[in-house]
Amino acid sequence: MKEPRIFDGYNVGGVFHRQNLFITPGDSVHVNIKNGTPYYTGKNAAHYNLNFSDTKFEWPIYRSDLLEYKAQCKKVYQRKQDFFDSYIVSNPKVSKEFENHMRSELKYEYLYHLMSPRVGLDGFNTAETIFTIGKAAIDGLGQDFVENDYFENVSTLDFNKPEFVNNLYFKKSFVKFIRYYFTNQDYHLFSKERFTKEKKFIQENFNGVLERFAICRLVYDYYRKSFPENVDNITQIKSTLSEYIPLLENESYLEEMKRVETNLSNFFNPIPPLIQKERVVDLKGQSQDLLELIESKKNKIIVIDFWASWCSPCIQEIKMSDGFRKQMELRYDVEWVYISIDEEPDKWKEKSNTLKDFGLMENQFLIPDVELSEIVDFFDLRDIPRYAIFSKDGMLVLNNAPRPSKNEVFEKILISLN
Repeated sequence: MKEPRIFDGYNVGGVFHRQNLFITPGDSVHVNIKNGTPYYTGKNAAHYNLNFSDTKFEWPIYRSDLLEYKAQCKKVYQRKQDFFDSYIVSNPKVSKEFENHMRSELKYEYLYHLMSPRVGLDGFNTAETIFTIGKAAIDGLGQDFVENDYFENVSTLDFNKPEFVNNLYFKKSFVKFIRYYFTNQDYHLFSKERFTKEKKFIQENFNGVLERFAICRLVYDYYRKSFPENVDNITQIKSTLSEYIPLLENESYLEEMKRVETNLSNFFNPIPPLIQKERVVDLKGQSQDLLELIESKKNKIIVIDFWASWCSPCIQEIKMSDGFRKQMELRYDVEWVYISIDEEPDKWKEKSNTLKDFGLMENQFLIPDVELSEIVDFFDLRDIPRYAIFSKDGMLVLNNAPRPSKNEVFEKILISLN
């Protein structure tokens, strides 16, 4: 770690605690837990023990009243600021750097909750934004209210703070505000036009580490979330990668962008020979290589569902999309293939049998050695479920297809392949 940054410290044993740890290069931090309560020690102990676990600091849930929601958020923000002021008084030896980072993080956390409110019974922050879930309220109150009152005249100056680029809520709110607020929504989200507009805005308003972070996030989001609907974005994404990869100094950014570049180069091509020859095993213990598996289903669109018996989202998706998958089989000559990354074959077989009513006893295969698997690396199976789609002539079309539960988007891909 070369720069100071804020980390979240969680303790879920006993009473839930969340603490903000401000850690600078060279710090050694130790945690002690007594009666379920953590306390962090080290040479800058006061930098590690800012605790906002009290329920009075809990952000509200959006319930369609925009004015009330804003008022509740403002109240939480003010309470957090007052608590922080008291913490500074009680800990006079904290550094000015700690104070600046924490005050800014409180502000960006506030902005993030205004942009992406907590919703539903579980109260998780929505993957959408207030512009979507609160559209009716925004239309009634007017755009001026949103700009001047709701977001309190926030501007690019509030985000031209490269010293905060590694802090969680800065990153979360920075990207959201560029995409949904500063560049407006006058083009279809994640379209080719939107990509161009967002990239131009970033280049004109930010530079250095902020520009590189925002561009990497732009590329990653369009690659993962939008590209299946907008195949014409591929050229733009590839061009942007070629432009920025030589400029990246952050190793994690560089690694991720190279991974995206590699994956894009594989689309609309046969899978490489090394991957073709890797063998998978069916429920009867018989093996075949991946090429044989694909060629045995020629003249059909193949969707490979990478899953595991321990993966709750995988199983939820299998159950949710059951009817949709059957419809797609009939309409578009689709064949669904399941490849598990389980390391315990017995658990894989048991879960497959449990899910037999959802078609998991057919076209069901296991990667025998996940640790040494080229398939795992090639299809980038760091997180599952993941879906790969092959055209009727056996070409890999997508290795990061959307989930089948996103019925409309998924069906558009199948339509294009027919």
